[in-house]
Parts: sequence; structure tokens; C-alpha cells
Amino acid sequence: MKLCSILVLISTVTFAGCKKEDSIAYQLYITTTSGTIIRNPAASEYKSGALVQLTASPNSGYTFSSWSGDAIGSANPLTITMNGNKHITANFTAINGQVVNVRNTGAKGDGVTDDTAALQSAVDQVAGTGGTVSVPAGTYMINALVFLKLKSNMTLKMEGGAILKALPNNSENYSIIRIEGVSNVRVTGGTVYGERATHLSTSGQWGFGVDIRGSYDVVIEGVTAKDCFGDGFYIANSGTTVPKNITLDNVIADNNRRQGLSIVGADGVIIRNSILQNTQGRAPGAGIDIEPNTGCSVRNVQILNSQFLNNAGGGIFLWLNTKYPNTFLENVTIDGNTIADNGAVGSQGIVLMCLAAQKVTNNIIRNNYKYAMTVDAMSNGFITGNTITNTRTEVGAGVGGIYIRNATEDRSAATTNTITGNTVTGHSQNMRTGDASNIVHPNTVGTISLSAATYSVAENVTNKTATVTVTRTGSGPGYGAATVKYATSNGTATAGSDYTTTSGTLSWADGDVSDKTFTVTITSDTLTEGPESVIITLSDIVGALVGTNKSAVLTITE
Repeated sequence: MKLCSILVLISTVTFAGCKKEDSIAYQLYITTTSGTIIRNPAASEYKSGALVQLTASPNSGYTFSSWSGDAIGSANPLTITMNGNKHITANFTAINGQVVNVRNTGAKGDGVTDDTAALQSAVDQVAGTGGTVSVPAGTYMINALVFLKLKSNMTLKMEGGAILKALPNNSENYSIIRIEGVSNVRVTGGTVYGERATHLSTSGQWGFGVDIRGSYDVVIEGVTAKDCFGDGFYIANSGTTVPKNITLDNVIADNNRRQGLSIVGADGVIIRNSILQNTQGRAPGAGIDIEPNTGCSVRNVQILNSQFLNNAGGGIFLWLNTKYPNTFLENVTIDGNTIADNGAVGSQGIVLMCLAAQKVTNNIIRNNYKYAMTVDAMSNGFITGNTITNTRTEVGAGVGGIYIRNATEDRSAATTNTITGNTVTGHSQNMRTGDASNIVHPNTVGTISLSAATYSVAENVTNKTATVTVTRTGSGPGYGAATVKYATSNGTATAGSDYTTTSGTLSWADGDVSDKTFTVTITSDTLTEGPESVIITLSDIVGALVGTNKSAVLTITE
């Protein structure tokens, strides 16, 4: 009897112990910075044996790296078994400088799938970190009504063969890439492709490829924007915030409907080494149209070493609508560009309207329609060193080189401009001058030429030198400085034994039309050789055209 009693007691204790374990509740303690943890199911405590799924979600600029504490590894989500109190830490790593490939965020690049969300996810991961979104080769379809929104402190790098292409839509306006209210953004490479050929409506003109609004320190480099329903590139205010320090370097705008580039609000824009071409379909149809919106200003723009080709509405328009209050367009420099083959009837190479303090220098302006350049209601501008040729009408006859307008019913005259030192040829009217306050010299820079096609010197002359004269003609004050290089080379004479090789540079100051000379030293010998020749050549003429004699022959006689 005693033994049985003991066995019953043990059985009772064991059963009671099992009941107690089933009722135990365990705590789950989560630690994290730079991110959040989602637990499923969400509870303050868990029964023994319960399964809990933990999902780590990084803050912007961070990525999940690992678990530590009572969990290890990098599986995300992570499932744990609650067999005791747990202390688990989610570790996140800043992705400063990290490259996020859009294929890893779900982008297909197959030309069919809407990849907008996948690309936006990659952008959001690197936002604010200085990181890079990498877009490999492929065609990524973008919902341009949602657009790809770039963030501050990031780079969007499109590799060779990468295309961001707008899905067809019927909206009057869209953006494929929008850069608004941010700073320190760089976009490089690739093609941004509009949908003008598949647009589902005929109204509107504001479908943009790269749309920059109210942002600072933005660089667009090596990007092609083409076939947009509106403009390839667009720069504007965002509310009252003016975009500043915007650079477009080595970009191409091709076959866009309204403009290659519009600037309607900005302070500090550089466009350089770029090509803006084949704009047509909606007026103005220019390569670049700088035309501030009402109440906006465009200041401090440089257009440098770029090409404006075959744009239906013209090459470069600077246009200030005087009906807009508190609107300004100031300090634009157009230097070293080629503006060619632009316009239909009524269009022009460059239009300068209602402006102040613009500089148009050292451009090649050729084969444009109607006028190569119109100076309309502009003051204190400086136009010099431009080469302007062969402006056309619809029948191919030259019309005008530089047209300086007088006052009209709705605009004042162009006044106090300096227009000098330009080469204007091939027109029925090279210059049409306006108000007397403009400083206008006969706009040709003149020619530089050797004074003769042949020179001679006797080998036995006392001073043993030949003097060669170089002339500058058709010039005067206000035409600018000029230089030319000269050099000798062997004809039948041999350098070192018959003459001393000679080279150098001749220079003229502004207004200087005096002859310049240099000498060639002759070597005497006792041989009977007959006449021998030295070739004299001019090269690298700056500030003038080539005259009649670019080269000459110096004959050395016995």
C-alpha cells in the first residue's frame, strides 16, 4: 500500500507540471536602428512554441544586413520559435555609395512590362545617400503620368543600351524623369524616349523627357532625349523655388515635338558640347527656347560649343514677353556654337527679343531661313566674332544676315548694342541697321594675306635675307584683334644648306591694319645650282578671313 501511494503522487506531480508549461507566456524584445521590424502575429507576449515571423524594413538610405542576439543569419523574413524570452536585434547598413541595380528591384527591361515601380524602388533605396541606381541595357517602360521621381544626393546611371520609354497616354502633359525640389542629382548616359508617335491624343504640348523643377546642383550628362510629345529637356520653377546650378553636358535632343530644351525659370544654367536637332511638330519648334513664364526670371545662362541643326522653328530663341509682369531674362552668353540649317519660312537662326546684356560671340551661323540673327528690343548686348553665311528663303536666295529692328507697335527698338567684328557674307542684305544708338561697324573682319604670290632674293646679297610682307585689309577700329602663323618649307631648296627654317606668329591689335613682315635667312655657297625655291605658308588665321595669297614661293637666284 505504501508503494502504490508513492506512484500516485508522482503521476499527479508530472501531470500538474505539464499544465503549467502550456500556460507560460514568453516576451519578444526587438532592438533596431535605421529601420523597423514587423512581427506577425503582432502581440505583446507569446505562448511557448508559438511561431513568429519577423520582417526587417530599412529606412531610406539603409539596407538590411543581418540578425543578432537570439537569432542569427540574414534571412528576411525570419521565423522564430518562442521557447523562451527572446532578445533579437535587426542590423542595417548605410548604403552610401552603394550601387543598386534595377534588375534586383524587379525591373524587367523587356519593352513590355511597366517598370515604373521597380525603378522607383531602386531610387528610394539610394535617396539621400550619394548612391547610384544602375540601369543596364534594356527598354524600361515608364508610366509618364506617374513618372520616375529622383531624390536628393543620388546618381541615376543608364548604361549603354538603356532606354526609359514612356508608355502611350492621352495626357496633355507628362514627364518620364522628374527632378523636382531636390539637390545634388546626377543623371548619366542612356536614352529617354517619348511617345509622340503613339500618343493617344492630339492636344497638349507638355510631354517632357527630363523635367527639372526648382532643384539645385543638377548635372545631366550624356543623355539623349528624343521623340517627346513636348520638350526633350525642360527647366522651370517649382512654385516660387528657382532652379539653380543646372548643367546639361554632352546631351542630345532629337526629334522632339515642341522644343529640344525649354528654360522658363532658372538662375545659373550651362549647356555645353550638346546637339539639339530635328525639332518639329509644335511651335515654337526651336532647338532651345529661353522664354520665362509670367512672374519668373531666367538669369546667367551659358550656351557653349553646341550644335543646333535642322530645327523647324529655328536654332536659339531668347524671348521675353513684355506683357508678363515681374519677368526678366538677363545675362545669357551664346559662344562657340554652330547654328545651321534651321527653320522653315519665317524662322531664323537666333532670335534675341526684349533682353538686356546678352553676348553672342564666335558662333558659326549658316544656311538658316529668313535672317541669321534678329536683334529685337534688346539693349546693351554684345555681338562679335560670329561667322554668318548663306541665309535662305523658300527659293534659296539670301535674305538677311543680322537684322536690327527699330520700334514696332508692340515693342521698343533695339538700342545701345555693340555689333562689330562679325563676318557676314552670302546675303542680299548682310546687315539691316536700326537705332543710331547701336554701335555697328561694317561687319567683316577683313582678310590676312601674303602681299604677293612670289618673292625672290639673290643668294649673294650682302644681308642674305628675304623680307616677306603680310597684309591685313578691310578692317578697322572695332573689328578686334587678329593673328596668323607663318612657316617655311622645302621647295627645291634645302633647309640648313640653302636657307634657315623660319616660323612664327604675327599679331594685329584691334584697329591695326599696318603691314607686318618677317625675314628668311639665305645661306650662300660657291656651288652653281640655278634657281631654288622655298615655300612660305600662312595658317591658323584668327580674327580674319584668308586673303588672296595663303602661300607663296620664294625663289633664290644665283
